[in-house]
Amino acid sequence: ECFLRIGQAAAILGVNPRTVRRWLSLSQVAFYTTPGGERRIPTSEVERILGHPLNQPRTTPGGC
Repeated sequence: ECFLRIGQAAAILGVNPRTVRRWLSLSQVAFYTTPGGERRIPTSEVERILGHPLNQPRTTPGGC
């Protein structure tokens, strides 16, 4: 599973990053907290919200 930063998820979803942060605070979106305290959103959650799979090429190391 790949994880996105809040800003990345917001850009894909077409919403403000503050909206994504609010969803996380309200537990409307699943997320992972890094050891440094940053929140990451699984791509599967973004796909769930969009209602379809992401069609982005995997360009980062590890296939994400």
